[in-house]
Amino acid sequence: MHRRVEHRVAIRPRRGVLFVDCQGLGDVVQSLPLLKAVCNCDGRAWPVRVFFATQQHYELVREENLQLIPIFAGELRRNAAGLMNLWTRLARKSDLIVCAPEMSPGKLVLLKYITGARYAVGEASTPYSHFLSFSAATSWTEPYAEAADKIAAALGFETPLDPPSIRLRSDEISWAESELPLAGLANTWPLVGIQCSSVAPPKRWPSENFSLAIQNLRDHFAGLAIVSFGSADERTAAAEVAETLAGVPWLEGTGRWSIRETLAMLDRCDVFISGDTGLMHMAAAVGTRTVSIFGPTSAARRAPRNNRGIALCPATACHPCFRGRWTPCDCIRQVSPSQVSDATKCCLESAAKEYQDKTRAVTGVVA
Repeated sequence: MHRRVEHRVAIRPRRGVLFVDCQGLGDVVQSLPLLKAVCNCDGRAWPVRVFFATQQHYELVREENLQLIPIFAGELRRNAAGLMNLWTRLARKSDLIVCAPEMSPGKLVLLKYITGARYAVGEASTPYSHFLSFSAATSWTEPYAEAADKIAAALGFETPLDPPSIRLRSDEISWAESELPLAGLANTWPLVGIQCSSVAPPKRWPSENFSLAIQNLRDHFAGLAIVSFGSADERTAAAEVAETLAGVPWLEGTGRWSIRETLAMLDRCDVFISGDTGLMHMAAAVGTRTVSIFGPTSAARRAPRNNRGIALCPATACHPCFRGRWTPCDCIRQVSPSQVSDATKCCLESAAKEYQDKTRAVTGVVA
């Protein structure tokens, strides 16, 4: 059970909490346990406003039965009129601002003062930490979940928080199940999801490496089928890989599906291969094993921790070279196709054994 916040902060009548979570899709997923703790606090009698980047980000949490008021940064113009509109919507409405880890501490401090909030908590180091009610020290290698736990503990919540999880509706699950036969992928095993690109160029693993890794897997799993994920902008990279894999059943999903449909299709995959992306976190949150290819960002910081997946990172002195800003680096290329195919094979064999064990337990068959 989550404890009350009131013994740590005093929220005045007609005011509430502002939860700031307007980074990427992966950040929304990773911060979901903290958001759930704030929204489900025992005896809560005040509103929770959540500052998302876009409506698409809100879709990730839509089915979590959270009482919240979404506000979308993407709907605000980046000019004086837009800032005035934002101030009108936020000023004097919140006494507590909770900021997800890795949000800009400078923006958090600014929000505290322009909205008139009494308290603000988040991840920050000096000098910004002096202006916050509590801050977890900024880190680029400490696990994200541990930073969120520190913020939660400062608010009086029991920790550790639960790992990120996203629920799917039955109709969403049924949709994904019906899509696979239409694509000729009924009763295929294994079903491997891949994302062949990334928004951030330093996090892109080469297309030719994806091709080689999948070819290695095909040598071990004759029934291998692929589901390709990503935005419409990533379709070119997916097509480059697909062209080299003649005979491998392939369902192209780049740019086709909504966020909720993407979650449902990720749920159908036996394993998901990608770089450090939002889809990696989405896959993990629906329980799919992930093989994550890290380069500039820290696997210790960002890799999913509770989905029985495997994170791979380069054995280079620079890793992790991302420390709040991107630097020119191609260290992700040091992760080889054989490393990825071996890790994927391990995940698939583990999943198969787990399924067999469950089947034996249900049917009463003794190995």
